[in-house]
Amino acid sequence: MAEYIDCELTLWDYDKAVLRFRGDEYDGKPTLDETFQQRLLEASLDTAQYGALLFGAAFPPQSDLITGYRIAQAEAMRENKRLRFRLCIDANAPVKLHELNWELLYDQQKKMAFSRSSGTAFSRYTNAQGRPLDRIEGKPRLLVVASSPVDLAEQGLADVNAQSLKAALEPLRASLEVEYLEGRATSGRIRERLVEGKFHLLHIQAHGKMAAKQTRPSILLENEDGTADFMDPDSFWEIFEGVPNLSLLTLVTCYSGTTTQDNPYGGLGPMLARQGLPAIIAMRNTISFEAAERFCKHLYSNLVRSGVVDAAVNEARKQMYLTDPPGRDWGRPTIFMRLKDGRLWDPVDVARGVQVAKSQPDWRMILFRLNKRNIVPILGPEINRGLVLSDEEISERWAREFNYPGDDSNDLPRVAKFVETKVAINYPHEMLIEVLKTDLLERQKEQLRAEWSNLSMSGVIERMAQGLFSLKPDDPHCILAELPISTYITTNYDSFTTQAIRHLKPNRKPKREYCLWRKVSGDEEYSRLDSPYQTLRGTEDAPLIFHLYGLDEKPRSLVLTEDDYLEFLRLVSKDSWRIPQLLRSTITEAMLIFLGFNIRDLNFRVLFKGLIDQLKDDTLGRIAVLQIDPDEGYRQQAERVDELQAFMAKDCSNLRIEPYWGTVRDFLIELRNKKNAN
Repeated sequence: MAEYIDCELTLWDYDKAVLRFRGDEYDGKPTLDETFQQRLLEASLDTAQYGALLFGAAFPPQSDLITGYRIAQAEAMRENKRLRFRLCIDANAPVKLHELNWELLYDQQKKMAFSRSSGTAFSRYTNAQGRPLDRIEGKPRLLVVASSPVDLAEQGLADVNAQSLKAALEPLRASLEVEYLEGRATSGRIRERLVEGKFHLLHIQAHGKMAAKQTRPSILLENEDGTADFMDPDSFWEIFEGVPNLSLLTLVTCYSGTTTQDNPYGGLGPMLARQGLPAIIAMRNTISFEAAERFCKHLYSNLVRSGVVDAAVNEARKQMYLTDPPGRDWGRPTIFMRLKDGRLWDPVDVARGVQVAKSQPDWRMILFRLNKRNIVPILGPEINRGLVLSDEEISERWAREFNYPGDDSNDLPRVAKFVETKVAINYPHEMLIEVLKTDLLERQKEQLRAEWSNLSMSGVIERMAQGLFSLKPDDPHCILAELPISTYITTNYDSFTTQAIRHLKPNRKPKREYCLWRKVSGDEEYSRLDSPYQTLRGTEDAPLIFHLYGLDEKPRSLVLTEDDYLEFLRLVSKDSWRIPQLLRSTITEAMLIFLGFNIRDLNFRVLFKGLIDQLKDDTLGRIAVLQIDPDEGYRQQAERVDELQAFMAKDCSNLRIEPYWGTVRDFLIELRNKKNAN
C-alpha cells in the first residue's frame, strides 16, 4: 500500500503564498497577477505549456516556495513514498485564483503533471468544518443516479444513460455494493434513497448548464413529470444537508466544478465542499460523455483497490491522458476535499496477476558476518534516491540542452559521450559536479543558498549534514554509519556516506579514496606493493570509503561516459594494482552486500566485470542482495529476478543471489532492527 507525505500550498493573493511541509514553512511571492493570467489565457489550448507557466508562477525560480517544494519532492522519493499535494486557496483570495486550471500544473524539470502523476495525489483542499468522518467499515455502498429529462432535445442536449458505467462497475461488485436509482431522478427521491440506504458514495450523471445570462451553473435533475428541473447550487445543497454516511459525491456534470464571478464557492462542487461534504469530484467546463465514462471506469476500479480518493482521481486522469495526450479532457475532473489523507476506507484485497515466490535473504549468515566485522557494502545510485539528481534526470536534461539525436535520452553514459564529442573532452565531468551542486543548493532557503554558493559540492553536503542526518534515523546513510563496518565501496561520486559517519560517529575518522583507473603521472609509484595506495585499508575507527568510479573533488576521475566505462574496464582488468592490494584482500574475504543497483545499468555490469572478476573463485558465503521495489508490478519483479539470476549464472557463478523484496531503505532498516534484536 502506497504511503504519502503531505505538502500543502496556501495562496492568499496573487503574490502571497506559503508552502508547508513537515512543520517547516516556506514563504514566497508568486507572480500570478492579471498580466500573467493573460499569458495563461493565450496558452490555454496547450495543456503542457499552460501547466508549465502556472508552475513557474506559483513556484518562482530561486524562491523559498520552489525550495520547499523540491525538498518535499526529494524526501518523498528518498523514503519511497508519494507526495500528497493539497492546494488551499483562501476564501478571501481573488476569485480569479480559484478559476485557474490548477489541475494542469506541470513541473517541467521532473516531467510531472501534479494531477495525473502516480507519484502524487492532488486536490483542492478546504479546511471547512463538517461532520467527523469515520472510515467506511465493510463493503462501501454506491448509489448511481442518471438524470435524463424528457425535454432534453428542447435544450439541444443528448439523452443520459448509465449503461457503460454499469458495465464498468459490474466486475467490482465483490468489493462495492452498487444500486441504481429507480424512477425519476428528482431531488426528493435522491435524498430519500440516500437517507434510507445509508450510502457512502453517490454518483450523479446529468447535464450541467451555464446559460449566457446565468452567473451560477445549474444541474438538470428531473421533475415528477419527467421535465428538466434546473437546480442552482443552493437548491442542490438541500439534497445533502445533514445526510449521514455520505463521503464522496461524483458529479459527471458539465460546469459542476466551476466557480462564479463573484463567489469562489458559488458553483456546485465548490459550494458542497465549503458546506463540509468530505469529498466532491466535479467537472470543470464541458466534458464529453466518452471521456467522462473513461474517467469513471478507472476512478472506481482504483478507488476500490486503495480506498484513497485523491490518488484514485490522479490515476483516472492518467488513463484519460494516455487515451488522448493532446486533448484537454483529462484536466477537467476536479476534486474538492476536506480529507487530509484522502482515505475513505482501508484497501481491500484484489487479485494482482502473476505471483512471485518471495524468498528472504539468509539473515542469520548476514548478521553473523556483520558481528564478525566481515561485511563490505557496495553502494549504487539508488542509495542516493532523493538526495541528488538521478542519472536519468541528468541525462534527459543534457539530451534536451544539447539536442541529443538518439531515442535513448535516459542513458547517461551515451548522452555524456555525445556531449563530450560536441563540446570538449572532460566537459561533462566538470559540468556534472556543478549540476549536482546546483540541485543541492536549490533545496536550501534563499539565505543559505547565498552563503553556500562558493562552496564545493562536498562543502555543501558537509553543511547539509546536521539537518539531513540528525532527525532521520531511517536514512540509509545513517543506518550504514551506525553499523560496525570498516570498508565501503561506492560507485557514487558524493560524500554523503563520509559526512553521515562524521556527524553520527564523531570519534570515527572516515577517509575517502578513489580508484586510480585513469592514467596519470606517477602511476608506477602507486603500483608498488609498499605504496600508500596499495596499503589502503579501513578500520572501524577509521573506515575507508573507496570511490570506484571517482569522486566529486576530482572531476577528471569520474567514470561517466561510455568510453570511460570501457577504458575503466580495460585498465582495471589489465593492471591488478589499480584495485589496492589490501582492499582487494578485504573484499575477497568479506561478504558483499550490493545496495541500490539496477542490473540493466552499465554502472552495475562494469562493477562486476571490473571488481568481482579479480576475486578468488570461491563460495565463501558471498551474497549479492538485490532490492526489488514492491511498487513494481509482479510481472516486472519476476522479470528482474530471472534477468539477475541469468546474469549471475553466466558472469558471477561464485556469488549467490538472494532477492530482497523491498527498497534499499527497507533492507537496511530490517538489517538494523534484526541486529538490535540479537
